[in-house]
Amino acid sequence: MPTTKRQRVDKAIKPKLFQPFRLLGKISNSKPFNLVTRLTRDANKFNGQIITCLEKSWMMFDLISLRLLFISNDLEFPIESIVNDGNFIYCSSNDSIYKYKRGKLVDQLKSPYKLSKLLLFGSQLLSLKSDGSALLVWDLQSSELLHEIEFGVNFTATDFLHPSTYLNKLLVASKNGQLQLWNIRTRTLIREFNFDSPITTLQQSPAIDIVAVGCENGRTILFDLKSDTELFKVRMDGNVQITSISFRTDGEHIMATAASNGFIAFWDLNQGGNLVNVLRDAHSEPPSKIEFLPNQPILISSSGDNSLKQWLFDSPSSLPRLLKFRAGHTAPPHRINYYGEDGKTILSASKDNSLRYMSVVRDSRSFELSQGSLSRKAAQLALPIAALRLPPITSLSYATQRSKDWDDVLTCHEDSSDAYTWYVQDKKLGAHKLHLDDGIAVSANVSVCGNYGFVGSDMGTVHQFNMQSGIKRRVMTIQNKYQDKDALKISSIVTDALNTTLVCSTADGFLYFFDFHNGALLDSMQLTAGVQQLILQRDNGIMAAICSDNVIRLVDIESRRLVREFKGFTEKISDITFSPDSKWLVASSFDCIIRTYDIPTGSLVDAFRVATIPTSLTFSPTGDFLATTHIDSVGIYLWANKTQLVEVALKPIKFDDVIEVNMPTMQGEVEDEELALMESAPILPTFVESTKEQLESGLVTLSAMPRSRWTTLLNLDTIKERNKPIEAPKAPEKAPFFLPSLSDGLNNNMEVDSKNETHRLTQGSLGIETQLSKILQSEDSNRCEWAYRIHTLLTHLTVEKLFEYLHRISPANNDSDVRSLLPSDLSLFIVALTDRLRQQKDFDTIQANLGLMLRVHADILASDKLLREKLAILSKAQRSECQRIFDMTRYSLGVLSFVRDIPLQ
Repeated sequence: MPTTKRQRVDKAIKPKLFQPFRLLGKISNSKPFNLVTRLTRDANKFNGQIITCLEKSWMMFDLISLRLLFISNDLEFPIESIVNDGNFIYCSSNDSIYKYKRGKLVDQLKSPYKLSKLLLFGSQLLSLKSDGSALLVWDLQSSELLHEIEFGVNFTATDFLHPSTYLNKLLVASKNGQLQLWNIRTRTLIREFNFDSPITTLQQSPAIDIVAVGCENGRTILFDLKSDTELFKVRMDGNVQITSISFRTDGEHIMATAASNGFIAFWDLNQGGNLVNVLRDAHSEPPSKIEFLPNQPILISSSGDNSLKQWLFDSPSSLPRLLKFRAGHTAPPHRINYYGEDGKTILSASKDNSLRYMSVVRDSRSFELSQGSLSRKAAQLALPIAALRLPPITSLSYATQRSKDWDDVLTCHEDSSDAYTWYVQDKKLGAHKLHLDDGIAVSANVSVCGNYGFVGSDMGTVHQFNMQSGIKRRVMTIQNKYQDKDALKISSIVTDALNTTLVCSTADGFLYFFDFHNGALLDSMQLTAGVQQLILQRDNGIMAAICSDNVIRLVDIESRRLVREFKGFTEKISDITFSPDSKWLVASSFDCIIRTYDIPTGSLVDAFRVATIPTSLTFSPTGDFLATTHIDSVGIYLWANKTQLVEVALKPIKFDDVIEVNMPTMQGEVEDEELALMESAPILPTFVESTKEQLESGLVTLSAMPRSRWTTLLNLDTIKERNKPIEAPKAPEKAPFFLPSLSDGLNNNMEVDSKNETHRLTQGSLGIETQLSKILQSEDSNRCEWAYRIHTLLTHLTVEKLFEYLHRISPANNDSDVRSLLPSDLSLFIVALTDRLRQQKDFDTIQANLGLMLRVHADILASDKLLREKLAILSKAQRSECQRIFDMTRYSLGVLSFVRDIPLQ
């Protein structure tokens, strides 16, 4: 058969800004896994692979480490069964069998019927029809269908196996409680066995002629095929059916049975099938398969709860302990947020009552945050683990500034008056339960510094707690303007980047602005519809509100004015997020469309429709990915931002100009081809008119950077002092006697020659030559040619380059660079500031860096005659420009006062 090529995405359905990348968080579904073990040179060691099914694809794990090895392409239809002969992998899907080699599709066997289970039988491959009415036999060498075996009219096959040492024999189980033994070479029925319950699974025991038969009524029967006798029966309590059976082969005569309630029972075969132990809540859904490793006290289990687990037996009579596992959400996540600033991890909350830390880079780094010893408590109280979990999360907030010191995540839960803190570093629930006395906790926010958590109630109060101690600091209350209890609900809370303002919203459309430090109500404003959710872009102070009239409104929290409205949604808006550069607002809605708005122009620039309703979305802090969750999937979908690779034309589009887009897959087979095409594509011209550097000569132009950037730069010392460690660093332990140690445990005091020391002292206050110094030197390595350097510096190109660099770096790097300026560089820096001031550009950048330079280098500036002369010129230009601005401002105020007839104060 011809090799099936990788699927292509039609060019007509390519999104403009976001490309499907990959799917995270899926481990297994309700189909059984496949296990292959291999011996090594050491007879006591082995390795192997585990293959799990993921709807339309499969993934292969290393048996020992559970490290992900391969992920297949998506097929057109869901996979029903997987088998592996050690060299090739075979999957049945719809009416085809697909053959893989090391994750690559190499062949396809076409069938006239839809297929279900597969079984390798020497050089042949056996498959059941999906309706259980017949068995198909395939030749693996020629990939041809050899023959078909029809069962009886009242016989519907459910499972089959090859009894050990039975040549050309196949045992087939049915829904009507019959077992049939067939010779597949002669295609004849040899014998039939009857049971009183439908048979769900079969398993060969270590003893010849003995098979285990699992039934729908919860019974497991050890049956002797040769003598047609039942050796004994065991039964699991409750209205359950047996889903899988396995036997230990390491010398212990133990049989394990898995039931549809998620329990796994262990039976002692030497004692006539006495119950040894029951592993309760091994899975939250019916285990699809359990299997002991050959000659090892290790049990592998998987389930439709999206997990794959290894259980280790320390003794035959004790319960196994969880050795290794891979797991994801068992229910679709409904709230996700990127965690940290590196864009590598996501916090996700789900209706399965869990909070998970998802790694974008490596699945093995993902984990669920522990809620305590739930298994032990459940066993003591005879309750399922699910009954002891916290309710589903309704609101989630975090701050990483103090994430190494104390709890850094705050959550509210469904119908609960308690908010909970979490400690991500320790992977567990935090130390504090923040109780509200006056209602249900419905919204949460953690301040940017990580010291305070705010919890809003449904009774119109906002409670401020200390994240370290859990102590309540104050309560802020809103007034009930309409005597409407439902209108009091605090739907969302946000705090700004400087810890000066707290904003909360209510269901009646009011926004309340509180002073962060004393809790006083500063102001309030009313939108035209109720507010369902708020998000704040802390870098520029722009806040977005999802309103009940399906309109997104942007508010400037500094001026407290409405600045944008995005209308046209026909269905409820599920979530919104800002891009890290504050240029885009991405919104998802219940019409399955994800829309992107360009904030500066207020226009819709991208819209694409996905297969299912998106419930939550979040933008990576690095801007490379958009992550989404959907109503029917337990995974997290990543979409690559095309603008990170190529320039994309942000042309406004019509609201109904929507394209259909395929969802990302586990392997992400689309992105390799698509990203390569994007890199080779020509750069398209942009259709959005760019803003002029300066509208008209004589106007003062700011840098367009967030105000908080320059405030942070001027107060960086205070911020560092606030965030410094509580305890001083401890000296390291003394090294062993045979290793040399430093004279000082905290500092490496090593001798340096006087020449190097002199050179170090001339490198500025920090002892380094920074990128800023190199820019000021204008690519000239000869530091003696001062005249040439100053000539180059005063050119327009070099000054532009300097200020582009200052706008590109962070406030901390800006502070470090200014502190590291050499005395000669200070002169150049002053001239550059003077020149830019005369150009009437970047006024805020000039003032912030001038203030920093005067504070840090005051002693050098005061003692150097040349620097004093340069400062005098700068001071004159500064006074002239400031006076001009003040005159223009007073003139404007006078005109406004005259027009509005308002007396000046």
